[in-house]
Amino acid sequence: MTQKPRPQPRDELGDMRETLAAFRKQGPCKRSFLEYGTSDHQEWRQETLAFLQEKLGVVLNPLSVTGTIEWQRVEDGVQFERVRFDNDMGESIAAYVAYAENQMGPMPAVVVNHDQGCLQAFGKEKVFKFKEQHPIISETQEANYNGWGVANELAKRGYLAISIDALGFGERAVVDDAYFQEKKKHYTSLSIADCLEYDKSCSRGFNRIVDHLELAGQTWTGRSLMDDMATVSYLLGRDDVDNDRIGCMGLSVGGYRTNYLMACDDRIHAGISLGWMTEMDSHFEFRLSGHLGRKFLIQGLYHQLDMPDIISLSMPRHLMVVSPSQDHLFTENGMLRAHEKIAAAYTKAGLTEYFESFMPNVGHCMNQEIFDKVFDFFDHNIKA
Repeated sequence: MTQKPRPQPRDELGDMRETLAAFRKQGPCKRSFLEYGTSDHQEWRQETLAFLQEKLGVVLNPLSVTGTIEWQRVEDGVQFERVRFDNDMGESIAAYVAYAENQMGPMPAVVVNHDQGCLQAFGKEKVFKFKEQHPIISETQEANYNGWGVANELAKRGYLAISIDALGFGERAVVDDAYFQEKKKHYTSLSIADCLEYDKSCSRGFNRIVDHLELAGQTWTGRSLMDDMATVSYLLGRDDVDNDRIGCMGLSVGGYRTNYLMACDDRIHAGISLGWMTEMDSHFEFRLSGHLGRKFLIQGLYHQLDMPDIISLSMPRHLMVVSPSQDHLFTENGMLRAHEKIAAAYTKAGLTEYFESFMPNVGHCMNQEIFDKVFDFFDHNIKA
């Protein structure tokens, strides 16, 4: 397959480029572990999490969560469930669960964070493959996931997989008016044309979610993190889950969510971030007005903690970061430097063997090679 030429940075700032860049470039990120005075990663993590939760506008106190099962069914040897539980704000969140039919617990479990994929009308559906599903989901899975349902494949290999809709996606989307609110009641069965129009309304509504969170002194990243931590709490309450063998993973915006979940929730024992790792300064130069989106812009954070610094809070747990070298959403140098920075942090902590870096020669997706790496990583770190 012929690779598309890598896009060049767009001149979004004109003659104000250097002036605005000066606001960002204020030297090394002073809260980075690489700038920390000792190699005590646990002490650094404790201090840094206090700063991070303040920037995210949340309090990182996991709650005890119980849930209910709304339905169960079996397809192709996989047991599927739709469950529901409350997050820390009392909002009822639906999730899909998958595990092998007739498998007895306790099982290793994986939180699968769905991607964005220029499609906000759907969320958790993107990582589950059902016999009857919307054709747009099938197209998304072909483009992004090798035609597979990530949760299905994990279930077939002995894991329990779970996914929720991120705030602003799927059942948790905000739509424009009464016409689209009516469409939301049966969004999974809309025609392709209606679905695409509905998705535009979801995208507009998402911006309002971000606005309201900012007015409340919170962030989309922080709220998503709390929802993902509630998902982990739900898993801990299931009798068929081994609490000492929980992992997480995600592609694209799911990788971004994984960065923060790994950083902030040490109940996760191993994680894989796919397709969302870069030095943020190079990204601001490249794609600030494009896919980056306001949901990722957290005031006063990135000049103190870069994205590779944030995921380095995963130490001492096992971590793999996958950045496809042909991913046109990021600069190649930005991805490479981020991987080097994470590796350096793990090495400083004496944990070199706990970090795996993988930059396959593909675009923004999971192909067979990446899936093989994912399964091998989890088999060694939470299944064995």
